[in-house]
Amino acid sequence: MRSGINSFLHLHGKSWSGRHPSRIRDPGKNPAKLERSELIVRPPRGNRVRSYIDTVAPDGIRDGEVLRRLKTFLDHSQRREMPWDGIEGPCRFRIWIDPEFAREWLREAAILWDVARSLWRPSA
Repeated sequence: MRSGINSFLHLHGKSWSGRHPSRIRDPGKNPAKLERSELIVRPPRGNRVRSYIDTVAPDGIRDGEVLRRLKTFLDHSQRREMPWDGIEGPCRFRIWIDPEFAREWLREAAILWDVARSLWRPSA
């Protein structure tokens, strides 16, 4: 079995229109326009998902702002069972980590964030 991290950047454009993230539907079901992706582990299905992080944020928000919001979200979420799903400011986050890797959840979350951020080129 191959391992790697697949990442996708979707832009919402006018469909965001200033709505609060709680009004944005499940990002997995309505991800908006695919702008860029990096597929390390290609389909067919059957790959074991070790972890994931979904981030919904306004187009053009700076990555430093999203990271600050993510850290606050993670601080509050640690007390709950996964998956963690919630809103921090203008951002919505959803994260899950396989129980086998749960002890190192912070390291796993950092890896996911770094890969996601590598696709993200927010506007100035």
